[in-house]
Amino acid sequence: MQEESKKMNTHKILLVEDDAEISEMLTNYLSTENYEIACAVEVMQYIRKSSVVPVIIISAKDTEADKTLGLGLGADDYITKPFSNNPPIAAPVILTAGDLVMNLSDYTVTERGTPVELKAKEFDKWCSIAKQKKRTDH
Repeated sequence: MQEESKKMNTHKILLVEDDAEISEMLTNYLSTENYEIACAVEVMQYIRKSSVVPVIIISAKDTEADKTLGLGLGADDYITKPFSNNPPIAAPVILTAGDLVMNLSDYTVTERGTPVELKAKEFDKWCSIAKQKKRTDH
């Protein structure tokens, strides 16, 4: 009975912390407070399977391995801290599929240089296809 009560009072939380010791400490604490912790990697994989929303990682970790890992998980940009006073802006994300060029920054599509009008759902579908193709080509 007490176990069922605990499950009913469990809250979900996304914990994003790139310091392993701090992450472990917070995970242990939040677990004792009846939080179910979602892993950032799992969330990133879910986002990439279901959406083309741009993802920017801002981290103090600045090694090439960290950047490669972040971008490999599906981030569109990886910015290291500290950064200048100018707000960090990701470079335009361009996807190509054959003669189609999709700009994820301004949601435009061209085919052989000619603009193509797509509804939002069509744009999302084509971007998902292009991103999947891009991942399988590497």
